[in-house]
Amino acid sequence: MTATSPTPPPNLPWTRGLILLGRGLLAFWVFAAFPVLVLQIALAQIEAMEVEARLDRHEATQEKRLGKLLAIGDDVGLLCQMLRGSLSRMGIPGPGGGRARLRRLERLFPGAFDVYWFDGDGRVIPGLSAGRHPRRATEMVFRALRKVEKTPLTHNEEGLVMSFLRITSADGLAASRDRPFRLLRRETDGFLFWNVQEHGPATAPPVATGTPRGFIALLHPAGFRRNPALQAGLRLFGRRYPADRYGRVALGGGRIRLFPTSLGLRSDLRRGLLAALGRYDRQFETEGSVVTLLRRSPTEYLLALSPRPRFFRPVTWTAFHLACAAWILVVAGRLLGGGGLLWGPIPRKLMGLFFFAVGTPALVLLVIGFYALRDHGNVLRQNLETRIRQKLALYDRHLSSELARLEARLNQIVGRARLARSPGARNQALEEIRTESPLDQAFLVDQTGSAAFMLNDTMGIELTRKRNNLSLILCREVLRRLNKSIVFDAGSIVAQATESMFDSLVGGGGTDFDKLSREMGKFTEMTFFDESAFLYLDAFFNREGQAESLLLVHMSRDRLERSFLAKTLRGLVRQPDFSWRVNALGVISRFEDVLTTRDDLGQYDRIAQAVMATRGAVREVTASGTEESLWVGLAGQNITRYVLVARAPLGPVGERLQVLWGWLVAVALLIFLATGVIAVLLLENILAPVESLQTGINAIQGRQFDHRIPIHADDELGHVSSLMNTMIEGMHDLQVAKIVQESLFPAGDLAVGGYGIRGRSRAMADIGGDYYDYFQGPDGRLIGLIGDVSGHGVSAALIMGMAKCALTMDETPGRSVTEMMMAFNRFLLKTIKRKKMMTMFCFALDPAGHELTFANAGHNYPFLQRAGVAGVEELKQDSMPLGVRAGVKYTTSVLPLRPGDAILLYTDGLVEAPLHNGEQVGYDLAKDWFARAAHLPPDQVVDRLFQKFDEETASDQPSDDVSLICLKRLA
Repeated sequence: MTATSPTPPPNLPWTRGLILLGRGLLAFWVFAAFPVLVLQIALAQIEAMEVEARLDRHEATQEKRLGKLLAIGDDVGLLCQMLRGSLSRMGIPGPGGGRARLRRLERLFPGAFDVYWFDGDGRVIPGLSAGRHPRRATEMVFRALRKVEKTPLTHNEEGLVMSFLRITSADGLAASRDRPFRLLRRETDGFLFWNVQEHGPATAPPVATGTPRGFIALLHPAGFRRNPALQAGLRLFGRRYPADRYGRVALGGGRIRLFPTSLGLRSDLRRGLLAALGRYDRQFETEGSVVTLLRRSPTEYLLALSPRPRFFRPVTWTAFHLACAAWILVVAGRLLGGGGLLWGPIPRKLMGLFFFAVGTPALVLLVIGFYALRDHGNVLRQNLETRIRQKLALYDRHLSSELARLEARLNQIVGRARLARSPGARNQALEEIRTESPLDQAFLVDQTGSAAFMLNDTMGIELTRKRNNLSLILCREVLRRLNKSIVFDAGSIVAQATESMFDSLVGGGGTDFDKLSREMGKFTEMTFFDESAFLYLDAFFNREGQAESLLLVHMSRDRLERSFLAKTLRGLVRQPDFSWRVNALGVISRFEDVLTTRDDLGQYDRIAQAVMATRGAVREVTASGTEESLWVGLAGQNITRYVLVARAPLGPVGERLQVLWGWLVAVALLIFLATGVIAVLLLENILAPVESLQTGINAIQGRQFDHRIPIHADDELGHVSSLMNTMIEGMHDLQVAKIVQESLFPAGDLAVGGYGIRGRSRAMADIGGDYYDYFQGPDGRLIGLIGDVSGHGVSAALIMGMAKCALTMDETPGRSVTEMMMAFNRFLLKTIKRKKMMTMFCFALDPAGHELTFANAGHNYPFLQRAGVAGVEELKQDSMPLGVRAGVKYTTSVLPLRPGDAILLYTDGLVEAPLHNGEQVGYDLAKDWFARAAHLPPDQVVDRLFQKFDEETASDQPSDDVSLICLKRLA
């Protein structure tokens, strides 16, 4: 079987070009396009996420500012606030006093109010008060307003107040103090605002006579049409926040009007407003601005115009883009220039690649991890809010458990009362009802309608009386129905006439007395005079099965809820997994708040007001210094008289994020640490050996042959280091051989009988195959030779050394040139087993006769420059090189020398060396060089020729050994 080798693919330059182009594009993508794209996208995402977060914070900030502006722009509210402040400063003289504030108030709101000031005894102060109403009537109205807070007004007092205020009912005046009270929707006397400073403690300083202690103000909406408060607020905000612009938007007649009018000149703002109002947006963006809206009325909005926030400054983006462009240009330049992407030593290249490959993912990991943790922080906050809502909702459902407990407790008490043997013992057993604080009323009514046992624990006398009467009527009617007795008396007639009313009070939907009778022993929710309550009915029967008495227990919802909150709210606060505080705030002022903490009561009240306004959950995050808190307000499904407001510090969330961020940084550091460890291993196992090899190469270049490369490991690089050490040792031996070889050459110039001679050799390697020598023989002749052994290196040097020994150790006087050459030829053929030839030119000069006898064994023809003669001659003589064949006879020639004649002996390294243009030096150019230097002494001739040789040839390291000998007759 014959195996055929595969045919090599044809050489397609365009295929190689495509491969190189693909590699270049791939390298450009990996080292330029991809990292720049990743950094651009990463920074763009950072910018977008940071701007989005800042926009959210900005929207919240601007909404708070607009809320303040809305409060400032409320003319009624601002006027009431300034009147309140004037009252507290009325005793202070000067510009900061209340009277000066009142004058400023009159200038700011001309014709917008009438105010009546009263001293401590309730008398009108004439100098400060308006004169629209009679003084006596005004003082009586002031006393009536102070009275209505505590007790109801008489008919006469109600009539006086309604006449003074021009209203049809005095309802609601009890809670009108220190807040604007709407009278009627009219241009004058539209609002009432009054206040009074109560007498301070006995230790307080006395108040001067005539100092106002209270006031009544009648506000006129017609005086607020110019919005003076809003205009003042806009000017104030313009000074306080110079980077932003604030104004208002008026809608009407299908047009949008902007104030100040300078805002109306921006067409982009108008277009954005139309689009935002159509989409019901509270915030939108225009050209470089962010606009926040807050509704003031159905046809008016407040507006805040702010510069769009940035995270990176424009100069940062410019510098970053320039750096990316510079990097792309550097990479492209390196690729197009063919210099490669990496430069410098191999260790630097490998370390650069390694850290580029590891550092980029680590950096991306840190950036992504940072924003992932920030999103995780939002998730943790959301989870905390969800847990708070769940806790509050579960707590709200526990109110029914408390109601069931009270119901079971009453059944237990009633059960023991039924076992009593006498009415007194029964009443004694019912006394346990008093131990349950949520129960506010209890009646044990017999068949005559009288109460044998009564518990009244209510505050309002009139409400208690009405409730007692209704409860007794209800008990008597239920007793009659239980006993199937139909007796028409005044009570039963009332009960029958109001049965439809009871139906609605007890809960509607067909609830009647019979149903109350069937559901005895349970709480039934009903309404007593706009008051939600729970009613418990149970009967005591005699031996005949007749109901002889009926127990009615009344419990108001607000009392139940407050008792439940007071007993359990602090237990709710104690949670093992997170820290929080919960307060329960009543939906109206008469419901006393249940507090677990008194810190930040204003914030608790504000959240509760927001919950009552929306009847939904309210969430808010506030910051006090470096501490953030999450506020959650909730209106319960069962607890309806109170709003639960919880506050949880966000410090643990931040600490959790800090821990996670620490882990992320630790992971990144571990990646870099692992990278460093791998880099150290890479340095020890690859880079250090490579660097040691480079050091060895530098030592070789510096001819420091005593240097040894350390062997780091028994691997490929260790083997290379071992081989290089062996090579360095060999080169060290060569250097020693070179020193020995150089010692074989003549030491310097030689002058014999008016002749001068100088030689010089340059080896291609450390030791060469050229040999030259000259010396004065025993007979006074000047004997010289030049030879070139075939090949280079050690073998050629050994033959050269053998020639030295053969020619110089034979001290036979008068030996001819041919005898010397023939003897050396026999020596070569006898000693050297392999064929090794050597060219040689040998001469003997008779200084006295001025004759040069020479013989040539295949060597280059020497050059002869006659003194005073143009042109260089060649001493031609054809013959066989030494060491080729035995029995070769060499002939001699005799050349007379005249003063000034110069002879140049050379080896073929001179004429075969390449010039800069790629051609060889050749014989003609060599002759020209010699002709230009032949007039100089022999040593200068040799130096000049070597100088010219170095200038004209293309390489510092010759391709062959070069040797020159110049012989010249000086006189």
